Amino acid sequence: MRKTVIITSILIVLSTLISNAQSSTNSPFSRFGLGEFTQFQTPYNLAQGGVFSSLRSPANINIANPASYTATRNQSFLLEFGLQNKNSLYKEAGNEVYTGDGNLSYFAAQFPVTKWWSASFGLIPYSVLGYNITHNESISDIDSTQIIYHGNGGLNAVYIGNSFELFKRISIGINANFLYGSSKTLSTATVFSDNFQSTLINTKAAYFHQFNYRIGVQYYDTLFKDISIVLGGTFENKTDLKASSNYNSINYLLINGMQFSDTLNFVEADEQLVELPQYFSGGLSIKKGKKLTLSADYYLRDWKNAFFLDENISSYNTEYGYALGSEIIPSLGAPQIWRNIRYRFGVYYKQTNININNNPLLDYGIGFGVGIPIKVSSTIVNFTVNMGKRSTYEPNTLEEYYTNIHIDLSLGDVWFIKRKFD
Repeated sequence: MRKTVIITSILIVLSTLISNAQSSTNSPFSRFGLGEFTQFQTPYNLAQGGVFSSLRSPANINIANPASYTATRNQSFLLEFGLQNKNSLYKEAGNEVYTGDGNLSYFAAQFPVTKWWSASFGLIPYSVLGYNITHNESISDIDSTQIIYHGNGGLNAVYIGNSFELFKRISIGINANFLYGSSKTLSTATVFSDNFQSTLINTKAAYFHQFNYRIGVQYYDTLFKDISIVLGGTFENKTDLKASSNYNSINYLLINGMQFSDTLNFVEADEQLVELPQYFSGGLSIKKGKKLTLSADYYLRDWKNAFFLDENISSYNTEYGYALGSEIIPSLGAPQIWRNIRYRFGVYYKQTNININNNPLLDYGIGFGVGIPIKVSSTIVNFTVNMGKRSTYEPNTLEEYYTNIHIDLSLGDVWFIKRKFD
């Protein structure tokens, strides 16, 4: 019965994600290139500040480092999917704007193949793009202008991962990712006058696809009786996304109630490229039995020479970040549910890949959450909250204060057991 429920859940979640695969966002900072990158992080990572390189858990899937899959229990099957809701307050020059959005965020499954080989597959956002910006300005007593920028899209990753414990205390893993997605942007510039209105509309659509891979490694060992460590790292290869695009420019005129239009430009281009630079990360976890885990992470990705649709992106710079996180379990295996709750905390600091007026966009904040086990099952309900700020060093520029809430289910079951009857 439980296997039927899990299989049904897989089909429902997978079909929902594929039919509405692109995650949503509403952030003016996402208007550059492919938008904001997710780093393959799930609520399990985000509650601990985003650490992932050295995390190994039999109860949660760590997609960001495929070497962690060998932590899966023998003869078990793990299924995860999650929801997220983000609320942001933007401030600039005394003006404030509030936005909110939510969506089904990811799907993943994990299971052992042999005692030394585990596998995982799923669908997760790789980047998200979404913004809607309006600027009004008066030219004179009778003339005014309105400029609107709008965009949506991003990349998704369908991945198949494998992890191998070929040597004692060393696990090596690889995710093969198929990246696909699109970006659709629109800009309109309108001039208003008493008996005249002119609107220039520029639309651009681009479609992307390509394979890439992420390699992970973890070394784990016991130092003392109840103290153990995990050293981990990941590498993602430089990827040139294949892309096609079309660009359209139309001018509309409204003169004394009569409308005229003229297509100024229409261009289609195939076999264009978008560069995703190499990605590196490294981290350390220290564990005290099954009660306490402390983790630290660092990652780096250099976007300075990256290009988008065959053009260099001058607004990109080097991306790097630090994270510290912890997980506390009072008494794993105790009969009381409250003693099995996972308490997670973390902090993070990032220099994003976005450069605004020669100033890097910074992202820093805290994460916290709980993993609540369901009685008489291997299911864990995870609640995660991230609260942070994004801004540059420059005063009086756009600032974002955000709260990101995640809810996900980690459904576990024991499979592959041959039943015996007397």
